[in-house]
Parts: sequence; C-alpha cells; structure tokens
Amino acid sequence: MNLPRLSANRPVGVTMLYVCVVVLGLVAMRQLAVDLMPEVDMPRISITTTYEGVAPEEMESLITRPVEQALSTVTGLDQLNSMSAEGMSSIQAQFDWGVDLNEVVNDIREQLDFVRGMLPEDASEPTLFKFNLSDMPVVFLGLSGTGDARQVRHMAEQTISRRLERLPGVASVDIQGGRVRELQVQLAADRMAALGITPSEVTMALSRENRNVSAGDMLETGREVLIRAIGEFERKMDVENTIVAIRDGRPILVRDVGRVDDGIRELTNELWINGDPGMRMYVMKQSGSNTVEVVDRLKREIDAINRDYAGRAEITILMDGAEFIRQAVNNVQLGALFGAALAVLVLMFFLRDMRATLIVGAAIPISVLATVALMYFNGFTLNVISLAGIALGVGMLVDGSIVVLESIYRRLHEGERPTAAAVAGTNEVAMAIAAGTLTTVAVFLPVVFISGFAGIFFNQLAITVSFALLCALFVALTLIPAAAARWLREVPKSRQVTDECVAALGPVDMAYGRMIEWALGRPGLVMATAVVLLLGSFALVPIIGLELMPESDEGQLNMRVEMPVGAPLDATTGTMKEIEDRVRGTLRPGELDSLITTAGPESWWRPAQSNQGTMEIMLTPLTDRSRGQEEILASIRHAVDDVPAAQIQLFASSSNMMMRMMRGGQDARLVVEIRGHDLDQGDELAQRVINAMASVPGVVHPRIDRESGQLERTLRVDRARLAELGLNGSQVADAVEHYVLGRVATKFREQGDEFDIRVQLQPEDRLRIEQLPQLPIVTPRGDIVPLGSVASINPGEGPLSINRENQERYMQVLAGIDGRRFSDVASDVEAALARVETPYGFTIDMGGELEEQRQVFVELLIGVLLAVFLVYTVMAVQFESLVQPLVIMTAVPFSLLGVLLTLAVTGTTLNMNSFLGLVVLVGIVVNNAIVLVDNVNRMRRDVGCTLREALIRGSRRRLRPILMTTLTTALGLLPLTLGIGEGSELQAPLARVVVGGLLASTLITLIFVPSLYLLVERGRERRRAIRGRRKAARKAGMHLPQGAPAMQRSRVQA
Repeated sequence: MNLPRLSANRPVGVTMLYVCVVVLGLVAMRQLAVDLMPEVDMPRISITTTYEGVAPEEMESLITRPVEQALSTVTGLDQLNSMSAEGMSSIQAQFDWGVDLNEVVNDIREQLDFVRGMLPEDASEPTLFKFNLSDMPVVFLGLSGTGDARQVRHMAEQTISRRLERLPGVASVDIQGGRVRELQVQLAADRMAALGITPSEVTMALSRENRNVSAGDMLETGREVLIRAIGEFERKMDVENTIVAIRDGRPILVRDVGRVDDGIRELTNELWINGDPGMRMYVMKQSGSNTVEVVDRLKREIDAINRDYAGRAEITILMDGAEFIRQAVNNVQLGALFGAALAVLVLMFFLRDMRATLIVGAAIPISVLATVALMYFNGFTLNVISLAGIALGVGMLVDGSIVVLESIYRRLHEGERPTAAAVAGTNEVAMAIAAGTLTTVAVFLPVVFISGFAGIFFNQLAITVSFALLCALFVALTLIPAAAARWLREVPKSRQVTDECVAALGPVDMAYGRMIEWALGRPGLVMATAVVLLLGSFALVPIIGLELMPESDEGQLNMRVEMPVGAPLDATTGTMKEIEDRVRGTLRPGELDSLITTAGPESWWRPAQSNQGTMEIMLTPLTDRSRGQEEILASIRHAVDDVPAAQIQLFASSSNMMMRMMRGGQDARLVVEIRGHDLDQGDELAQRVINAMASVPGVVHPRIDRESGQLERTLRVDRARLAELGLNGSQVADAVEHYVLGRVATKFREQGDEFDIRVQLQPEDRLRIEQLPQLPIVTPRGDIVPLGSVASINPGEGPLSINRENQERYMQVLAGIDGRRFSDVASDVEAALARVETPYGFTIDMGGELEEQRQVFVELLIGVLLAVFLVYTVMAVQFESLVQPLVIMTAVPFSLLGVLLTLAVTGTTLNMNSFLGLVVLVGIVVNNAIVLVDNVNRMRRDVGCTLREALIRGSRRRLRPILMTTLTTALGLLPLTLGIGEGSELQAPLARVVVGGLLASTLITLIFVPSLYLLVERGRERRRAIRGRRKAARKAGMHLPQGAPAMQRSRVQA
C-alpha cells in the first residue's frame, strides 16, 4: 500500500483522522494527572519494631538479627540495611526492580509470623511499610495556637487533621511537635518502701480496674436487658482511688503511694517555626491523585480552618510541593512552545511560503497531542520526565515533515502538479526519513538495560520520545502529502527553475558549492583536519567534571548540630536558639522564606536524641535574592563556626526525591563505608578516615553517621543474693524500668479520645544518678532492700545506634563538598583512603553517589555502544550495504567535538543526564547523513551522474533540508539548553549535549561525509576495475600478476 498516494487522494478521510487525534489529545490532556516525578512502585520495604527502653546492642541481638535472618530467605532480595537504636529496630529491605511487590509483601508477612515467637513478649509487633514516592509529603504546614499547648495538639490531631484527611486525594496527615496529654502516676519512693508496694502492683491494678465488662442479658417485663459493669476511669479521682493492695486489712490506694498529675508526655524534642513554638504537619497524598489539584483543595480548606479558628489557631504553609511542580511543568511547557515557535520561524525563513510553513508547523501540535493521548492510555502522568521527552522531541517532530515538504516543494518548482509532486516527493524520501526515525527510536532501546532508579525514570522519557517521533513519522507520510496536494498551488512556468539548489538559498548555496568542490578535491586533507580537531577536543576532558546528578540552587539549606553526648534537651534547646539568632543576623532582607528549628529531632525510623538539633532554612526563590546558595552557605558557616561545644554541619539539600534516591538517600555527597564487627575498632578506624578526608581540599564537615559514647550505667544483678531474698533478675529489671522510664499501664478515655496513663517514679526521686542505688526493691516476703544491695551499678559507654548491611555491621563517614568539583574531590579522597591502615576484619569502600555513578555510567556506556550497533543495523537494512552505514556513522564520533566544547563552555559536568544525551545523540546525528547519502545514491542510480557530480549535486540539493532540520531541532531545544527556571537542571545537560553534538555533526555531514564517501567509492571503483581487467585478461588468455601496478595492468589489457 502506497501510504502517501492514499493520503493525497483521500484528503477528507485524512482530515477527519487527525481531527479525532486532536480531540482525543485535548481530552487526555485534561485527564492526565500532574506530578513532579513519574509514579514508581519502589521495591523497598521497611520493617520497624519497638521495644521501649532497650539498648542498641540488645535491640540488635534480640530483634534485628532474627528478623534479618527471616527476611534473607525472601525471593528477589537485593540488599538488607538495618539500624538498631535505643528502643527501636528499623530494617530496610531493597528488592530487585521489577519484582511483584504484592508477592514480596505476602512472603515477608509469612516470615514475620514465623519469627514473631522468637521476639521478646514486650516488643511491639513488627510494622511493615511499603515505600512509595507518592507517599512523600506534598505540603508541610505550620500550626501555632494560643492557650493550653495540650489542647492545641489535641485540636490538631482530632479536628484539623481529620478535616484535611477528608479532602479527596489526601491520604494522611502526620503531626510533629507540640505537647501530648498524659496522666502520670508519680510514685514516691519513700511511701512505696514504707507500704511494701512494688510498681508492678500499681500497673497491674490500674490495668485490671480500668475496664467495662458485659455481664450478659436478663429479662425485665418480657424484654432483654443488657447488664454492664462500668469500671473505666472517667475522672482523675477514679485513678487516685484505685485499690492497689490490701495491707493489714486496710486498702492501699494509688494516692497513698504517689500523686496523679494530668500533665504532658515527657518532652523528647522541641520545635520552633519562624522562631515561635509550634507544630509541623505533613500532608501525604493518595497514589495516583493529581498533586496540584490536591494542594489547591488543601489551600481552600486551610483558609476555611483559619477563619473558623481565628484567634485560637493558625495554619501556615511552610513548603508547597505543588508550587515547584507547577513552575517546573510550566517551564517545560513554555520551553516546548517557545521551541515550536522558533522552529516555525526557521521554516518561514527557508520556505518563504506561509502555506508551506503552516503545513509543516501543524505537525508539531498534532504529534504532541497524539503523544499525550498515548501517554494517557499507558497510564503516564504529566511530569518533568515525560514533559522533557515531549520537549526533547519538539524540534525533531518536524524533521521528517521538513524533508518531505522540501522534496514536494522542489518538484513543484520543477513544474510538476501538486498531487503528483506530493506523491512523488514523499515517496522519494519516505525510506530515508523512516530510517532516520527508526535510528532515533532505536537508541532508546538500550534504556531498558539501565537498572535501578535511573532506568525506571528514563524508561518513561524514552517511551515518550518514541511515541512522539513515531507519531511525527506518520504525520509526515500522511498529513503532509494530503495537505500539500490540497493547499499548495502549481508554480507558474515563469517561476519554475531547473537548478533548484541555486535558486533555493542563493549566496549560501553558492558558497557551499565552492566549499564542497574544494573539499572533494582534497579529501585527504579534510580527513586529517577533522581527526586533528577531534583529538584536540579531548584536551577539554580534564576541564569537564564528572558527577551523578547536576547540582541546582533550590534554596533549601539543612543544618545538623551535635552537642556532647548526654547533653540534656534544655542545653540543646539553648544552643539551637543561639544558632537561630546568628542565622537570622547573617541573612539579608528578602532572603529568608521560613526557618524550622528542632532540638532532639525524631523520625519514624529512629528515636529522638536530646543532644542533637536540626535547622531547615528555606530561602526565597533565586530570582528574588541577590546572593546565590553557595554564598549564603559560606556566610552562615562563618557565623556559626564558633558556637561553644557544638559540632555543626551545614549543607544544601534538595526536594528532588529522584536526586536524593540516586545518592542513596543521603544529603552528603561523599560517603565512605566501613565494614567490620568490633565497634571500638570501627570507631578508631572511622576517626582515621575522618582525618584522611579532612586533609583533602574541598571536603567539609566529615562526620560519622552514628555517635558512639552514649553514657550509660549497666546493672549486673547478684544472683546468689537474689536467691536468698526470693527474687529474680526480671523482677529487678521490671522495677528499675518502672522507676526510671515508666510504663504505660492503661488508657484514659474521654469524649472518644485516649490518653496514656503512665506509672513512673516522681521526678525528685530520679533526677540524679546517685539516687539509683537507693531505689527500693520489694521482696516476696515484703522486705525492702535498696537496689545497690542486689546489683552492681557500673559506668560505661555504648553506641547510640548500630547499623548493618546484609547482616554485617558497618558505619558510614559522610562529608560535603565545597569549592571543588565532585570528581576531583572523590579521586583525592580515594587516594587518601588508600593510605589508611585497615585492621584485620575491616574493609573501607566508597559508597553513595560515587558508587551509584560508576554503576550507572557503566550501564550508560553499554547503552551507547548498543545504540551504535542498533543504528548501524537499521542503516545496513536501509542501504543494503555494510560500508555506506560506516561512512554515515562517522558523524557519531566527530559529534563529540561539539559535545565537549559545549560542556566546557557552559560549565556543565558529564553526569547521568548528559550521558543520556550522548545516547540520544547517536540516533539524531546520523539522520542528516542518511538523507544526504540516500540522495547521492539516487542521483547516481536514477540520473546517471558521475561520482563527483552526484556528490556535489546531491549535497547541494540536501543543504536546505539539512539546515532546516538542524536549526529546528537546535532552536526547539534552546529553552531547555539555557536551563532557566525550576526543574531545568534535569533537562539542561541532556539538551546541551544534543545541541552541541548536532551542530558539530551538521558540519561533519556537509563536508566530511561527502569527502569520506568519495574516498570509499573511489576505492570500490578501483577494486571493481581491477577485477574487471583480470576477468578480461583471463578471457584473452593473458596472466596479470597480482601485484602488478595499475598502469602496467592497463597496458597489458590494452
């Protein structure tokens, strides 16, 4: 079936087909969800178990190791990381990409059910959490209120959060900070000892008495009546009057052994928002919902809440995830529209015909809308990655249409009628543009071989670009000939020309004609010059740095503060307030957007540490401030450098979850992993690693990811003495836990809400470590003995946390980079680490970004080589030759000249995005050469031109479409190349590589490829001539020696 002929003869059918495409595309565009990143089902499962008051080493042996051993048998497990801290075990299980997570979750649940009987009875049930990018908060809210802080927290939990969670698209709302109500039974040690009451008796009594019991039904006047015994506490007085025990016939009440306070849970952290105490609320959206729409609903509801609670509470938006998405998506959309407009201007400049320009220009919106429809049917979202694919393809969408229309336009000016010119002109270049499109699509196939996070994300980019290009190819072969046949007019004889090349571009074509004639006269010199320039460009490689992902100024600064181990929360609070004042004094007016300060920060994966603090500094957008992020970082570092007794790390952060995941979830760019079992030796080795890293210029704030040296007192019971008293070790441990940590005995319910009732020693009896030996221990006989008489209390130090990877202990040394390129610093750090003496049983490796970078770059290099092979395969099929594709593919290595020059001039590093640009470039740079070589072959085959004449005429004839396609692609990518606006750091390196390589390859195509073609074909003609002479000589009965000179062979033949 001749598709161009069918289209030209059925214009109404073609028109209706594309009207349907446009309608479907517009509907799909309204239905597509808008998000920052593609929705990815991350193959990561988290298992968290709590065991209150237990030290990290016991958490490791009692909980972490058994759970790890159970998880290690699950199919598809790639990596197992765990963290054991005080009272908490957190395990991260990373699985192979592509596994069925539902099956994995079922397998994990089965293993957890099996191991549950091996865990301590008082430990919580292991909680399973499936990580998903859509589960990340889309909005951070700040809540402040007047009056009782407990009431504000209660209002946030029971009223405000529920109003927000009712909104469509909102999954959950988490709250951090504030004061949590708690009923506290404060036991008096002296009264406990005098009455012979153990704290366990108090806990058991409260738990036993605080419940309602259904006693069944009875009949009353023929009706059933439910009998209920009401025992739940309704007032604080009910707790105070609970009977604990009977001594000498007298009941001992709770108030006899202590007091009951309606207070707050013991503070483990403090939080300030812009200097005022407050709470932070994290809002998560439901998977698949439109982030922008969800945030818009949240804003309307927040305005309503602020009106309803005016004077009592106020909600402010600290971080709006939709704003960055909206700006990033708008920037890509505007870039695509701007690029499309520039491409149309290029067409108008070259064709100088409004109708022809509109015909080709229509290919852009139609192809884009067709692509959007296909995205919708494939479940994609409009995000930075998919829109980058569309923007990347905008300049290339008209390449095929340009070549087709130019061929039709030339035939019209040679005197053919519009319909005949449309059919013949399209058929003339159909195979060439099909091959060009297939070569571009083929280079995206290797993306499927990129594993991990990068492969999942760039897979959507590859599919989107492929969709767009295939749609554009179909448009070029159907819509363009149909529209040309209908709308282009027959050229009058007075305007018809025979030498269409000269007439098309005038002086430009004449200058190119002289240049190509000169080059074909000196092909060897052209070859040598090109090779020298290519080799010379490699001198730019040391100037171009290497990194995994490009850095960007997002205006997010994070600070971590560590006080001496054991510092109380009050001391950390004072230090954080001092640092906050210094930061405010350093920033200029208009630079600070919001400031969130925390003392004793906590998260779902680790408990709070009273000696630590964090600060999140949110700057205003870059366009609204006079200083860049790096300059502000340097000024803050100088301002807080001399804060007493505080170790401070300050670094730029990123809201781009893709970037953080690619760096292994760390904000620090340098990560050194130390593996080994002995904690003391590991700490010593880590300190040597820190010293080595600190000696490298550009390394800032090297630190260990865990803090050792937690002050502790270990109790070792005297079992012989316990046996004499009728006690055991668990009773002693239970009593100490009650006294110091306290234990939640039951819940106090009020108006549908629940609050903990905690039994604990009163603060004045447990303030100082000297009071510990005097704590009373009650024997079964009712005697009272001090704790110090049945247990030795020894001072010591223990780790705050223990990290493991694949069931092996390890720790990380983290550091930032300042003033130097990542690749240079990483290379120097590796050299410094090679000189560090490593004890037996320990290893030191670079991890984090550098490890991921090497893995991704190897995969991308394989992708480039595979792309080259696939492109060569397509062209070999197209030309039915193994030699001519090699001639065309010389444009690939020589395009590196433009790539390296562009990266060096723009200061762009060779990162994952620019490397992917090289893969894309392989398929793009050969398109012009394909069209040129195909036309030269046609001139030699159909017109009968000599080799030199075919090269000159064919090159000049294809000058206009080559310049048009090159300029439309380059200008279409110009907005992305400039890297302006939010989200541009993801696309700019890729666009710069493509534009730089394309411009360089165009010169190679116009000058180098014809020269190389000439040399190759001359060699083939000589070999054919020699074979012909030998054959003739054999027929004449003469023998021509194999090594005879050509002149001698000619004479013999003569």
